[in-house]
Amino acid sequence: MAMGKGVTVSGSENEQLIGAYLTDNNLSTRWSSNWSDDAWFIIDLGKSYRINKIILNWEAAFGRQYEILVSEDGKHFTKIFNQSNGTGGIETINFAEVKARYVKLQGIQRGLPYGYSLYDVKVMGK
Repeated sequence: MAMGKGVTVSGSENEQLIGAYLTDNNLSTRWSSNWSDDAWFIIDLGKSYRINKIILNWEAAFGRQYEILVSEDGKHFTKIFNQSNGTGGIETINFAEVKARYVKLQGIQRGLPYGYSLYDVKVMGK
């Protein structure tokens, strides 16, 4: 549901590692945040869907601690997942089905001293 959809980010490491690469379905591109623990991204799915799974494909610079939040209006977000000990790689996050248009990853603590870096984000459901 996220492929090709709009992305807003708190910042990017540089102009070659932009937020749009999170949803381009191309594993040779990636987003890398500014080097800050509280970095984030929001994917606008374009309309509300019933979702129950998110797959994060991390580059080496992963999130040790982060939250996944959802919203229907882009202003009021509800936390649906809290990661307290992420290890990177491909993380599959399953959760109770929710209706959402916006999906946010809110960084809390980076796993490395660089930014958060992801090749791809997939949002799945009905």
